[in-house]
Amino acid sequence: MTEFFRYNEDAYTNINVTLLRLSLVLVIFLTYKLKHKTNLLKPALYVGLFGQIVLFAWYSGNHTLFIKEGLPLFHCRISAIMMLIAYIVHNGKLMRYFAWMGLIGAIIAFAFPDPSKYLWPHVTNITYIINHLLLGYCGATILSTQQTTLTLKDSLIITSIMNALIMTVNLIMHTNYGYLVQFPQTVPVRFTPKVTFLIMTLIITSLITIAEKTHNKLFKNQQTKTTANNVTVIT
Repeated sequence: MTEFFRYNEDAYTNINVTLLRLSLVLVIFLTYKLKHKTNLLKPALYVGLFGQIVLFAWYSGNHTLFIKEGLPLFHCRISAIMMLIAYIVHNGKLMRYFAWMGLIGAIIAFAFPDPSKYLWPHVTNITYIINHLLLGYCGATILSTQQTTLTLKDSLIITSIMNALIMTVNLIMHTNYGYLVQFPQTVPVRFTPKVTFLIMTLIITSLITIAEKTHNKLFKNQQTKTTANNVTVIT
Protein backbone atom coordinates (compact mmCIF):
# COMPACT_ATOMS: atom_id res chain seq x y z
CA MET A 1 0.00 0.00 0.00
CA THR A 2 2.91 2.36 0.71
CA GLU A 3 4.12 1.81 -2.86
CA PHE A 4 0.71 2.81 -4.15
CA PHE A 5 0.96 6.20 -2.40
CA ARG A 6 4.74 6.73 -2.72
CA TYR A 7 6.19 10.13 -3.66
CA ASN A 8 9.54 9.08 -5.15
CA GLU A 9 9.09 9.04 -8.92
CA ASP A 10 10.21 6.20 -11.18
CA ALA A 11 12.24 6.74 -14.34
CA TYR A 12 9.11 6.36 -16.47
CA THR A 13 5.47 5.31 -16.43
CA ASN A 14 4.23 2.05 -17.96
CA ILE A 15 0.65 3.07 -18.80
CA ASN A 16 -0.58 1.49 -22.04
CA VAL A 17 -1.26 4.55 -24.21
CA THR A 18 -3.08 2.64 -26.96
CA LEU A 19 -5.46 1.10 -24.44
CA LEU A 20 -6.08 4.55 -22.96
CA ARG A 21 -7.11 5.99 -26.31
CA LEU A 22 -9.33 3.05 -27.21
CA SER A 23 -11.06 3.20 -23.83
CA LEU A 24 -11.92 6.89 -24.26
CA VAL A 25 -13.23 6.31 -27.80
CA LEU A 26 -15.39 3.47 -26.48
CA VAL A 27 -16.73 5.57 -23.59
CA ILE A 28 -17.67 8.48 -25.88
CA PHE A 29 -19.20 6.14 -28.48
CA LEU A 30 -21.35 4.31 -25.91
CA THR A 31 -22.36 7.61 -24.30
CA TYR A 32 -23.76 8.96 -27.57
CA LYS A 33 -25.42 5.63 -28.37
CA LEU A 34 -27.10 5.56 -24.96
CA LYS A 35 -27.47 9.33 -24.59
CA HIS A 36 -31.04 9.19 -23.30
CA LYS A 37 -30.02 7.01 -20.35
CA THR A 38 -28.79 9.83 -18.12
CA ASN A 39 -29.35 8.14 -14.75
CA LEU A 40 -25.59 7.57 -14.41
CA LEU A 41 -24.66 11.23 -14.89
CA LYS A 42 -25.24 12.39 -11.32
CA PRO A 43 -23.28 9.54 -9.64
CA ALA A 44 -20.52 9.92 -12.27
CA LEU A 45 -20.17 13.62 -11.42
CA TYR A 46 -19.87 12.78 -7.72
CA VAL A 47 -17.34 10.02 -8.41
CA GLY A 48 -15.36 12.57 -10.44
CA LEU A 49 -15.34 14.92 -7.46
CA PHE A 50 -14.25 12.07 -5.19
CA GLY A 51 -11.35 11.38 -7.57
CA GLN A 52 -10.25 15.00 -7.24
CA ILE A 53 -10.43 14.77 -3.44
CA VAL A 54 -8.29 11.60 -3.44
CA LEU A 55 -5.68 13.28 -5.63
CA PHE A 56 -5.74 16.44 -3.51
CA ALA A 57 -5.27 14.39 -0.33
CA TRP A 58 -2.28 12.56 -1.86
CA TYR A 59 -0.60 15.80 -2.95
CA SER A 60 -1.14 17.33 0.50
CA GLY A 61 1.28 14.77 1.93
CA ASN A 62 4.20 16.44 0.14
CA HIS A 63 4.39 20.21 0.61
CA THR A 64 6.64 20.98 -2.37
CA LEU A 65 4.65 18.81 -4.77
CA PHE A 66 1.38 20.16 -3.36
CA ILE A 67 2.29 23.77 -4.12
CA LYS A 68 3.72 22.93 -7.53
CA GLU A 69 0.86 20.84 -8.93
CA GLY A 70 -1.50 19.72 -6.16
CA LEU A 71 -4.10 22.47 -6.28
CA PRO A 72 -7.20 21.81 -8.42
CA LEU A 73 -6.26 24.56 -10.88
CA PHE A 74 -5.54 22.57 -14.02
CA HIS A 75 -8.37 22.88 -16.52
CA CYS A 76 -9.43 19.22 -16.37
CA ARG A 77 -9.63 19.29 -12.58
CA ILE A 78 -11.61 22.52 -12.69
CA SER A 79 -13.99 20.92 -15.20
CA ALA A 80 -14.66 17.95 -12.92
CA ILE A 81 -15.55 20.26 -10.04
CA MET A 82 -17.46 22.89 -11.99
CA MET A 83 -19.60 20.42 -13.95
CA LEU A 84 -20.98 19.12 -10.65
CA ILE A 85 -21.50 22.62 -9.22
CA ALA A 86 -23.26 23.78 -12.40
CA TYR A 87 -25.39 20.60 -12.34
CA ILE A 88 -26.44 21.24 -8.72
CA VAL A 89 -27.32 24.92 -9.25
CA HIS A 90 -28.90 24.23 -12.68
CA ASN A 91 -26.67 26.67 -14.57
CA GLY A 92 -26.98 25.47 -18.16
CA LYS A 93 -24.31 27.68 -19.73
CA LEU A 94 -21.65 26.87 -17.13
CA MET A 95 -22.48 23.17 -17.30
CA ARG A 96 -22.19 23.16 -21.09
CA TYR A 97 -18.96 25.18 -21.07
CA PHE A 98 -17.23 22.87 -18.60
CA ALA A 99 -18.67 19.82 -20.35
CA TRP A 100 -16.88 20.95 -23.51
CA MET A 101 -13.70 21.75 -21.62
CA GLY A 102 -13.79 18.39 -19.84
CA LEU A 103 -14.43 16.43 -23.04
CA ILE A 104 -11.78 18.29 -25.04
CA GLY A 105 -9.38 18.03 -22.11
CA ALA A 106 -9.91 14.26 -21.87
CA ILE A 107 -9.26 13.86 -25.60
CA ILE A 108 -6.06 15.91 -25.40
CA ALA A 109 -4.94 14.11 -22.23
CA PHE A 110 -5.22 10.71 -23.94
CA ALA A 111 -4.01 11.88 -27.36
CA PHE A 112 -0.87 13.40 -25.80
CA PRO A 113 -0.66 11.69 -22.39
CA ASP A 114 1.51 13.27 -19.73
CA PRO A 115 0.91 11.25 -16.55
CA SER A 116 3.22 11.42 -13.55
CA LYS A 117 6.26 9.14 -13.77
CA TYR A 118 5.10 6.30 -11.53
CA LEU A 119 4.92 2.64 -12.47
CA TRP A 120 1.49 1.04 -12.39
CA PRO A 121 -0.33 0.82 -10.08
CA HIS A 122 -0.05 4.20 -8.39
CA VAL A 123 -2.65 6.65 -7.13
CA THR A 124 -1.66 9.25 -9.77
CA ASN A 125 -1.96 7.03 -12.84
CA ILE A 126 -5.16 5.39 -11.66
CA THR A 127 -6.83 8.76 -10.94
CA TYR A 128 -5.42 10.09 -14.24
CA ILE A 129 -7.22 7.37 -16.18
CA ILE A 130 -10.48 7.24 -14.21
CA ASN A 131 -10.88 11.02 -13.90
CA HIS A 132 -10.36 11.63 -17.62
CA LEU A 133 -12.71 8.79 -18.61
CA LEU A 134 -15.34 10.30 -16.31
CA LEU A 135 -14.77 13.71 -17.90
CA GLY A 136 -15.34 12.12 -21.29
CA TYR A 137 -18.53 10.39 -20.16
CA CYS A 138 -20.00 13.36 -18.24
CA GLY A 139 -19.06 15.85 -20.94
CA ALA A 140 -20.53 13.76 -23.77
CA THR A 141 -23.71 13.03 -21.78
CA ILE A 142 -24.35 16.68 -20.97
CA LEU A 143 -23.61 17.85 -24.52
CA SER A 144 -25.86 15.25 -26.12
CA THR A 145 -28.85 15.88 -23.87
CA GLN A 146 -28.76 19.54 -22.87
CA GLN A 147 -30.37 22.18 -25.11
CA THR A 148 -28.50 25.27 -23.87
CA THR A 149 -26.18 26.90 -26.41
CA LEU A 150 -22.92 28.77 -25.90
CA THR A 151 -21.96 31.87 -27.86
CA LEU A 152 -18.43 33.10 -28.55
CA LYS A 153 -19.04 35.84 -25.97
CA ASP A 154 -20.06 33.28 -23.33
CA SER A 155 -16.95 31.19 -23.89
CA LEU A 156 -14.62 34.19 -23.94
CA ILE A 157 -16.01 35.65 -20.70
CA ILE A 158 -15.90 32.35 -18.77
CA THR A 159 -12.42 31.47 -20.08
CA SER A 160 -11.03 34.93 -19.29
CA ILE A 161 -12.36 34.96 -15.72
CA MET A 162 -11.19 31.40 -15.06
CA ASN A 163 -7.71 31.95 -16.49
CA ALA A 164 -7.34 35.29 -14.70
CA LEU A 165 -8.00 33.57 -11.36
CA ILE A 166 -5.55 30.76 -12.19
CA MET A 167 -2.92 33.27 -13.33
CA THR A 168 -3.28 35.24 -10.11
CA VAL A 169 -2.39 32.11 -8.14
CA ASN A 170 0.51 31.40 -10.52
CA LEU A 171 2.00 34.86 -10.02
CA ILE A 172 1.62 34.74 -6.23
CA MET A 173 2.92 31.18 -5.77
CA HIS A 174 5.35 31.04 -8.73
CA THR A 175 3.58 28.05 -10.26
CA ASN A 176 2.42 27.10 -13.75
CA TYR A 177 -1.16 25.87 -13.32
CA GLY A 178 -3.07 25.57 -16.57
CA TYR A 179 0.23 26.10 -18.44
CA LEU A 180 -0.59 29.80 -18.43
CA VAL A 181 2.96 30.90 -17.56
CA GLN A 182 4.73 28.63 -20.03
CA PHE A 183 3.72 25.78 -22.30
CA PRO A 184 4.47 22.13 -21.39
CA GLN A 185 8.02 20.95 -22.08
CA THR A 186 6.78 18.96 -25.08
CA VAL A 187 5.94 22.26 -26.83
CA PRO A 188 9.25 23.62 -28.22
CA VAL A 189 8.37 27.33 -28.07
CA ARG A 190 8.57 29.84 -25.22
CA PHE A 191 6.87 33.19 -24.76
CA THR A 192 6.54 35.70 -21.94
CA PRO A 193 3.87 34.82 -19.34
CA LYS A 194 1.55 37.56 -20.67
CA VAL A 195 1.72 36.21 -24.23
CA THR A 196 1.34 32.61 -23.04
CA PHE A 197 -1.72 33.59 -21.00
CA LEU A 198 -3.27 35.32 -24.01
CA ILE A 199 -2.54 32.41 -26.36
CA MET A 200 -3.96 29.82 -23.95
CA THR A 201 -7.10 31.91 -23.39
CA LEU A 202 -7.66 32.26 -27.14
CA ILE A 203 -6.98 28.55 -27.77
CA ILE A 204 -9.47 27.38 -25.13
CA THR A 205 -12.11 29.88 -26.27
CA SER A 206 -11.63 28.94 -29.93
CA LEU A 207 -11.73 25.18 -29.35
CA ILE A 208 -14.93 25.36 -27.33
CA THR A 209 -16.60 27.79 -29.75
CA ILE A 210 -15.68 25.72 -32.83
CA ALA A 211 -16.78 22.50 -31.12
CA GLU A 212 -20.08 24.08 -30.06
CA LYS A 213 -20.87 25.45 -33.53
CA THR A 214 -19.93 22.17 -35.22
CA HIS A 215 -21.98 20.12 -32.77
CA ASN A 216 -25.03 22.37 -33.14
CA LYS A 217 -24.80 22.27 -36.94
CA LEU A 218 -24.60 18.47 -36.98
CA PHE A 219 -27.45 18.21 -34.46
CA LYS A 220 -29.61 20.58 -36.53
CA ASN A 221 -28.93 18.58 -39.71
CA GLN A 222 -29.83 15.36 -37.89
CA GLN A 223 -33.09 16.88 -36.64
CA THR A 224 -33.93 18.07 -40.17
CA LYS A 225 -33.38 14.57 -41.59
CA THR A 226 -35.46 12.99 -38.83
CA THR A 227 -38.32 15.44 -39.44
CA ALA A 228 -38.17 14.83 -43.19
CA ASN A 229 -38.26 11.05 -42.68
CA ASN A 230 -41.25 11.36 -40.35
CA VAL A 231 -43.12 13.48 -42.88
CA THR A 232 -42.38 10.92 -45.60
CA VAL A 233 -43.69 8.08 -43.43
CA ILE A 234 -46.89 9.97 -42.59
CA THR A 235 -47.45 10.83 -46.25
